[in-house]
Amino acid sequence: MNFLLKTSIFVSVILIPNVISAQSEPWYYISENNLHEQKKNQIFLNFDSHHFLINNEFFGPIVEGYTLPGHIIQPTIVAYAGDHIRLEGGVNIRKYYGKNEELDFRAILSARLKFNDNLQLVMGTLNGHRHHSMLDALYLNERAVFNPVENGIQFLYDKGSTKADVWLNWEQFIRTGDTIPEIFTVGLNFRQKLVNNESGWDLTMPIQGIVMHEGGQISDFDTPSESLVNISAGLESRHALDGRISNIGWFGHYILYKDLREVNIHEIYSGQGIYAGVTAGTNESTLMLGYWDANNFIAPRGNPIYQSVSFIDPMEIVKNRQLVTAKYSWHRKFSRNVNFSFLVEAYYDLPISHFDYGYGIYLTFTPEFFISNFSF
Repeated sequence: MNFLLKTSIFVSVILIPNVISAQSEPWYYISENNLHEQKKNQIFLNFDSHHFLINNEFFGPIVEGYTLPGHIIQPTIVAYAGDHIRLEGGVNIRKYYGKNEELDFRAILSARLKFNDNLQLVMGTLNGHRHHSMLDALYLNERAVFNPVENGIQFLYDKGSTKADVWLNWEQFIRTGDTIPEIFTVGLNFRQKLVNNESGWDLTMPIQGIVMHEGGQISDFDTPSESLVNISAGLESRHALDGRISNIGWFGHYILYKDLREVNIHEIYSGQGIYAGVTAGTNESTLMLGYWDANNFIAPRGNPIYQSVSFIDPMEIVKNRQLVTAKYSWHRKFSRNVNFSFLVEAYYDLPISHFDYGYGIYLTFTPEFFISNFSF
């Protein structure tokens, strides 16, 4: 089936009314980080604790399997200064099981300003990783473990049927004469609800983008500068139900890849992919079945399993990718501060008849302790 025919099928699917799912991809529960007006002029101690065991049994040519057993502890002091400012400082500590002497420390320093009821600014440590609600193919869900702290600047917009998250994550800083490149990622998740009628269907148009830049004019490093771009547009819809199954839906996304400098060693400078499927959910679980079809697709911050370049042998190229995917997550809230999640994922590579899968559990404990009131 050539790519034009696949695109035609995709377009015909997304034009059917009320069939594109407005549901984030299943993954583990991650606690929110909001500015609460009711906590005005108060100081709290937050002690977020994340415990995980994630096992990916991958044996195909694109990415090797791996296991992530460990925990992330993040104690912070949070101050709500008036109605518009949230200040946070602390430390993020990650440790994998079996590495008793190796602790990974990252500072947490964040300021959140509420301009009005619709717009907020975050500077310093961002409301990052899974909070961006990006497609896994564009922004790997497991970055919540690999890179639990993002630093930079972020704008959050939420007004009625329109939501947007725009951020800059500065990953590597350089000075004059350094032999390493500066690295940063710019991201966008824009969602516009198009339909929300009384029948229970809603229809949403998501537009997502990622720009990864590696370079710097004041640094002296050996590799060429890179600027890689991914852009995704699609439709999602969701239908609310009254029974044991609380919602069903469909989704479709068209994703582009472009190397702006055309210097990568793979000589793949543009590509595209289509991701479409169905979803169903209950109050505690989500099931997603999907089909991925891509040609010359690269996503520098995305899940490797969707891509055309092997992460085992970087010189091995699989230009055309066709995957059938299945993802199931189960989440239970045992109390306001205790959440448990289970996830299983499956990927079937159609051209080579190969099956990969992954599974894991994730426990979060997020207590908050009042310290004192203060004047501001």
